[in-house]
Amino acid sequence: MIQEAEEYQAEDKKFLRKATAMNKLNDYVNKMNNGLENENLSSKLCSEDKEKISSTITKATKLIDGDNKK
Repeated sequence: MIQEAEEYQAEDKKFLRKATAMNKLNDYVNKMNNGLENENLSSKLCSEDKEKISSTITKATKLIDGDNKK
């Protein structure tokens, strides 16, 4: 019974680390997206940089959304 509890504890820690990382990624993606939408910040970037950032945001969003569906 104790061994079973220890196994669940290890799984819980692993899940918590993953959930924390995904939440941090989601927060970062939201900040980057808000930065692109901010005219003052966005006007300082060339169109190529805006496209790269937008593409990366899309990839990260798909990763986050895909992970939440599991």
